[in-house]
Amino acid sequence: NGVDGFATENVINDETKTYEGRLGAVGDLKLVIEKKRKEIDGFDILVVAGDTLFLSDFELTSFLERLPEKKCGCVYYKLSDPSEVSKRGIVEVEESSGLVIKLLEKPLHNQTTSRFACPAFYALRSRVRRMKELLN
Repeated sequence: NGVDGFATENVINDETKTYEGRLGAVGDLKLVIEKKRKEIDGFDILVVAGDTLFLSDFELTSFLERLPEKKCGCVYYKLSDPSEVSKRGIVEVEESSGLVIKLLEKPLHNQTTSRFACPAFYALRSRVRRMKELLN
């Protein structure tokens, strides 16, 4: 059931018809987790948005090898221009532990003090069950 070996049953359409109506990376991630919960339960998953670009010195294998067992991971960076907050996915990070505690989809400046931008690139371990809490 697919086209040229691509399993089309794994394509989740968010039914977006306009740019203004799109769900964004976090909204789409929620949708996939809700629709495919049974299929992904028990598996680690890697989420990479189609518009995520990697620098030539980025090594996916190295990133995955450094990812501690039983931990999730993402890539984030400090914004040099704070006005970019509303144009990027933002992560809120617990200062003492370095844990990501919240993902925000292009928040308004007054919705967060975080200036850490996070492209849609997440390594999610099956053992982590705080996904809905993290995405809300």
